[in-house]
Amino acid sequence: RAAGTIAGIPYMCAGMSGSSGAMECMNMPMLISESVLLDYIYAFADTTAIDNPSNLKNQMTMVFSGTFDTVVQQGTVKIIDQMYEALGVPTRYQVYNMSAEHAWITDSWGQACSYLGSPYVNNCEYDFAGNFLQRAWDFMGQPSLNPRVAYNASNLFKFDQTPYGASSLISLDQYAFAYIPTACQSGTVQCSLHINFHGCNQMRTAFPFAEDTYVANTGLNNWAEANNIVILYPQTIASQLIPFNPQGCFDWWGYTDAQYAQQAGVQIQVIRKMIRTIGGF
Repeated sequence: RAAGTIAGIPYMCAGMSGSSGAMECMNMPMLISESVLLDYIYAFADTTAIDNPSNLKNQMTMVFSGTFDTVVQQGTVKIIDQMYEALGVPTRYQVYNMSAEHAWITDSWGQACSYLGSPYVNNCEYDFAGNFLQRAWDFMGQPSLNPRVAYNASNLFKFDQTPYGASSLISLDQYAFAYIPTACQSGTVQCSLHINFHGCNQMRTAFPFAEDTYVANTGLNNWAEANNIVILYPQTIASQLIPFNPQGCFDWWGYTDAQYAQQAGVQIQVIRKMIRTIGGF
């Protein structure tokens, strides 16, 4: 297994401090204590609130942070990789040298690399999707990926995620997306599964005239079509009061409940149910 992160936040970085902790985490990496965050992990694992972090010793990770990112300081993102190292992740990749703003990074679509704004997809002439997937497949001992092919819009499916527990009360939209390659739709081909968590302001409702703006342009679908990978795109929805999530972020600071970063977290439970349905595990 493998995990890729672009301009993300360390696990439990906001702690139990809500939105104030979130702002501090994004902007003041010098105040982040890696040891405190690791203590959260070990304490949660001891009570089986999360899986044993020793599982990470069989994983590959890739972390990206642009030098022009004004939303999440690069020092904050680097702590993610430092924590992976402390937890024994054997194969780690870092990309910290690109003049990128806060965005998903592609080599073929989006705004200028240093642009900050919607749809938060920037063309930096770097294929993050392909670089991550190639390294993940190599690490997992899989055959090398086939070259990417054209994105097939007819294979992007919008589905109702409310049967899995999604609700505006936990800032999850009624609908999500899944890209299912042609070969995977037959039910006779074994396909892989990749889950993509969009960033803040990248949910489908952020693009009222083209709701697939983000999910159609990550570059993941092109690789998925050529290599029989199902891509699951869960979707949030912005909310202004209960819960307070005005930018439609997934919960990384506790706006849903105190268990937001544990297996019992309400958003995590929804995603887990979708995985079981799609992946059968």
